[in-house]
Amino acid sequence: QEILEEKLMIDAAKAGDLSRIIWLGLRSFSKRSGGKYHVVHFDGKAVFTEYAR
Repeated sequence: QEILEEKLMIDAAKAGDLSRIIWLGLRSFSKRSGGKYHVVHFDGKAVFTEYAR
C-alpha cells in the first residue's frame, strides 16, 4: 500500500509543474545483504526511490 501511494505521489508531481521533490529514502536491505535479510520498510523505500529517479 505504501509503495502504491508513493508512486501516485511521484506521478502527480511529474504531471504538475514541480522542479524538485525532497525525499529521504533508504537503500535496499535485501540487496545490501545479498538477499540474506529482508526489511520490508527499507526495501519499500528503495523501490520508491528507484521509481522516482
